[in-house]
Amino acid sequence: MIDEPIYAPNIYLFAFQNAKFIVSDNRGELVDPQWIYKTSKTILSQFHLDINEINFELKSGKFPPTRLHLLNNNDQKSSLPIDLSVPLEHEGQNSLKGRIYPLWIEDSYALGLNIRYPQGEGVDAVAIDDLKNFNPASCFARQTIKSNLGQTVLITGFLNQEQQRKKTKELRQLADECYRIFTGLEPDVTSQQELPFYKTGKLFGSPIFEYGIPCHEDPNGHILIWFFFSESTSENFIDCYQQFTDIFCYRNKVIKSYENSQLDYQQGIQICKDLEQDIAEIKNFSNDATLREQELQNLKLKLKHLLKTALDYSQILRNLEYNYNSIKINMENYQEKLTEVVQRLQKLGHWRNADLVFLEEFYQQDCPKYQAQIQANLFYLRHGLQLLDQAIATIRGITEIDQAERDRTLHTLILIIGVGVGSGVMFAHSFSLTLPQTSTEENIPTNPALQTFSYSLGVGLFFALLTYLCRKFWKNR
Repeated sequence: MIDEPIYAPNIYLFAFQNAKFIVSDNRGELVDPQWIYKTSKTILSQFHLDINEINFELKSGKFPPTRLHLLNNNDQKSSLPIDLSVPLEHEGQNSLKGRIYPLWIEDSYALGLNIRYPQGEGVDAVAIDDLKNFNPASCFARQTIKSNLGQTVLITGFLNQEQQRKKTKELRQLADECYRIFTGLEPDVTSQQELPFYKTGKLFGSPIFEYGIPCHEDPNGHILIWFFFSESTSENFIDCYQQFTDIFCYRNKVIKSYENSQLDYQQGIQICKDLEQDIAEIKNFSNDATLREQELQNLKLKLKHLLKTALDYSQILRNLEYNYNSIKINMENYQEKLTEVVQRLQKLGHWRNADLVFLEEFYQQDCPKYQAQIQANLFYLRHGLQLLDQAIATIRGITEIDQAERDRTLHTLILIIGVGVGSGVMFAHSFSLTLPQTSTEENIPTNPALQTFSYSLGVGLFFALLTYLCRKFWKNR
């Protein structure tokens, strides 16, 4: 355990909820329009604050695809200040302060929540072990926030001159300890390798450490730990707070789109595996001229199943293309907000500290990688669609051939029976005319009707057989 303080620590929550589908989203989960209010209430209750005591009212209704502040007050303020009571473990501490920033960003709700220890010379040191009091009952964990677009938690704090002289490896150890304490992990059983550390870099001239591997679920979500080396770093962040909110929103949208694409891809892969089994079953059908009745029924059922599968498969391909375009759009929005940060800092005369390489790596490296993976998945699954269409065409061909053969057999049978019956009837009629009109004891047959029927039956069978042989000869010629 590292027994060092950090100074004036701040916890910033950036959580986002897609509200485009008010009834249900494309994954079938219900979207609650009161998500901001309920989430804020849940978090603040862990700090012993009743949300009804702070006059927290939100705008309601349908919002245009733009950026809006959702606080419903007469002052037109974008945030609501809050005072919190948290039992820190040593004396000389002030009470925690905070602010709530409810937002609407294009098609999503955004909840910005800040919990901070007030800055003051000589009175703002907080032991790292006290960071657990900034996250009581894991109120900032993913399972508590339940945002369908994900979240980012930013932990900031000043370091003293001695701490600032530490090497990156030592600062990483300090950041790891902050992460463990804040998330409630046991330091004795959690090694450095087991932490979901992603990368480190510098932002506005101060070191920042990122935890939470993109597209890998972690109960604590995406966490950034940013150690301030100077007041200018803090000032630049506060000046660009709105842009940072949008940046994290677009980042989470990109990652969510990629995660959805991976889910769709896995569904497509499973369909391809099932299709291979269906094709193997088709190959096992008999090669006879006509199928057995049970085989024919099985093929019809298989055809209906594959037709439905083709519809589901087409939807998967459509979803992949949608997610690819969504990544492209949000990547461009992300880049645009970074440009706004640079422009704002230049306007304030802080352009020397506008080093955004840490943030630029996301759209320069991660986003193209996600897009390339989706394109590769699409390329593979499109071949599966061709195989699916071929399987459907094959079954249709087999059933049509079998049906044609059955129709031909039925036609031949009708022809043979017709020839046999017709020739028998004609012979019976002719034979009846040969019988004597007057009868004597010598020329009366024992049973004329039976004699006529027997002869006509024989003639009918003869011509039926002759017709069958002629048809067979003609077919095999």
